[in-house]
Amino acid sequence: MRMELSGLAFLRVVSVPVSLPVNLAALFWKWRHNTRSRTALRNLPPHLFNDVGLTSAQAEAESLKRFWMR
Repeated sequence: MRMELSGLAFLRVVSVPVSLPVNLAALFWKWRHNTRSRTALRNLPPHLFNDVGLTSAQAEAESLKRFWMR
């Protein structure tokens, strides 16, 4: 028995494996950005907190978050 996929069904089957590596790469780059920006915030001199619109308590709380946290 021969089964054929319609164009839309074929795209769904093909797009799942292709989108997974793209999503994982995007997630990796987001985590890398979080790590770098939180490290920079941790090393920011206190007199510059106003320039980024944060209090010292907010900056400290943000810099202590793990890389996967929003």
